[in-house]
Amino acid sequence: MSDTTENLEMLKDLGTTGFENVRALGELNTRTWEKLIEQQMDGFGLWVNTGIDQVKLITEISDYADLLQGQTALSRQFGESLNEKGHQVMALSGEVGDEYRAWFENGVNKLTGKVDEVADAAA
Repeated sequence: MSDTTENLEMLKDLGTTGFENVRALGELNTRTWEKLIEQQMDGFGLWVNTGIDQVKLITEISDYADLLQGQTALSRQFGESLNEKGHQVMALSGEVGDEYRAWFENGVNKLTGKVDEVADAAA
């Protein structure tokens, strides 16, 4: 690191590595948001379909006991589906956490490698 060319080359390498890490983070964020939006849309679709089924139930069944039984079954199905979606979101959270952890560790390893290279060159 005694001459200007080496210093500039080191700064260029660090800047390039930093940019690559930021770009990778942006891609990871985009994939994460896409997965979360997909989960939200699935949940919204579940809610809409349950509403449609409820309207059908109300319009097609005239006996109060049958209507109550149908609504109970529909509510149970909706609750089970929401529970399943919750489990899927929790699994997604674990996956995304692992991806962010891997991104962070990769960035630290790259930075450590660059610092080691500079230290070795200076010695």
